[in-house]
Amino acid sequence: MQPYPRRVVPRAPFGSSTLNFAGPQRTSSDFVKLHLNPTAMWGYDYITLSEPQKQARQQALYDVVLCVYIFALSLICFAGLFDAWPLKNTSLVKAMKRLGWRLKDPIAVRYPQARYVGDWLLVLGWAMFMVMISMWRTENDYLHLTKAFGAVAMANLPIHFALSLDSKVLAYISHYPVEYEQRRNFLHRWLGRIIELLLGIHGSLYLKFFWDTNRMTTRFVEFDVMCGFVGLLVITTLSITANQYFRQKIYRFFYFLHILLSTAILPLLYIHIPYSVRKHLILGFCILVILITNARRFLHRIPARGVVRRISSDLLSLTLTLQKDPRSPITPGSHAIIQNPTFSHFHKNPFSVVSVDRRQIQLVCRVHNGFTRELAEFAESSQIVELTARISAGPSRYFPDLTKFDNVLFIAGGVGATFAVSWVRELKDRCRFVWAVRSLDETRWALEEEAVRENVEVYVTGQKEMEEEGTEMTEGLLSKEEGGEVEGLDKGRIYQGRPNLGRILGEVAGDGRRTAVLVCGPVGMNIMTRRAVAKLGAQGEKVWLHVEEFGY
Repeated sequence: MQPYPRRVVPRAPFGSSTLNFAGPQRTSSDFVKLHLNPTAMWGYDYITLSEPQKQARQQALYDVVLCVYIFALSLICFAGLFDAWPLKNTSLVKAMKRLGWRLKDPIAVRYPQARYVGDWLLVLGWAMFMVMISMWRTENDYLHLTKAFGAVAMANLPIHFALSLDSKVLAYISHYPVEYEQRRNFLHRWLGRIIELLLGIHGSLYLKFFWDTNRMTTRFVEFDVMCGFVGLLVITTLSITANQYFRQKIYRFFYFLHILLSTAILPLLYIHIPYSVRKHLILGFCILVILITNARRFLHRIPARGVVRRISSDLLSLTLTLQKDPRSPITPGSHAIIQNPTFSHFHKNPFSVVSVDRRQIQLVCRVHNGFTRELAEFAESSQIVELTARISAGPSRYFPDLTKFDNVLFIAGGVGATFAVSWVRELKDRCRFVWAVRSLDETRWALEEEAVRENVEVYVTGQKEMEEEGTEMTEGLLSKEEGGEVEGLDKGRIYQGRPNLGRILGEVAGDGRRTAVLVCGPVGMNIMTRRAVAKLGAQGEKVWLHVEEFGY
């Protein structure tokens, strides 16, 4: 192995007005004569390999890519099997389950985006493993190290694409399938940042090599290298626009840009990657995932006609009449993904199905900006709106049999009751339903159901914003308005203030009872429930938790 010649820039004489930073063009023999130091960086050298050595390096890169896939699948399968396999209740298993609950304890109640210790350990551990495996078997070959960072980044790309789509298989074998949506979004965003980091290192090392060997005006400007450089810029743009600010303030622009750039990155990488077998496998898998998922979504779309009516000052009821039967049966906890082609072909909104009568389904939503504001305009004009709907079983398809639990507790805040009502109707007197609302007017649409009236406990907060993150959910915070009455609802089921979640969970869990807790509400309510249930689980109680929330 011979060292690559290094770049030497001739210095202009002192006082000269012309500086030639590029230096004159030189032959290979000139490079050898001007070579100063064979060490490129951190003990790595620019070395020239023979053909057998290049083939060995290429095989080592294939092995690294294969290791990434094997490790990822092993991690997912092990976590899923441990969670689902009927293991003996030994002291080790109990300790691991208690540890699992501690890892699911929220880091900060006031900052729900901080999520949980377990999620961050997974992200940091994966990032460190990717950097370490990129340096595996590189010896002192600088170009091997450079190529390895790019190969590992590409190996993560199919996983990144799979996390961006609604993959039933990935959800089923994941550790927390019922929390798959939020967990998937979090891991998708951070895996994208890890890929950006790896590609940034890959590009930086190559730029240093081009500069040191005087290839900035030759190899760097060639078409395949420029495609890789543009691809790195595209991935950086995707990472920047995936920031929470862009997602919340200009979601439609974020969504459209994400779809456009994610598609554009594939041909750029196809041209940039020189090795045909690896690029066909990796990019082919990404394209296959996109085609299958979008084909399935297209086939499951159902034309529907909707009637919108206002049921309170900021609540709407949307009754959809489907033009044909859905491919999958509508069960409690099902979702309807609604799209209005008149406004946007890309923007879709998920809603929980409240009730179903053959081909007619009812949805309830609160008026915000965007799609729900557009629906409110139809409520004022009494027009029939043409929509397309896609019915999904949602996370409920992964639920255990709720009838086998000793206690089932539903906790809802405001319009989050749309998720609970269908389950309460199914389970009837085998569950307990705690519902916090701003005013009793928000409950009238659901109290038409006898099962709801007999099992609900309504807490009237009277607060404009129940979403105060970090505020303890306790009774005694009196509302500013009278509780009032609702026809058909016992006064003894109406309370003032916020529910004391710790006390309520203490009443239904403990003493060896198997308890299922399902919550859907504002961020503050969800995270306080998570913390209370995680505390019970860490103490060894038999609890199961599902948090119903939509996110992006």
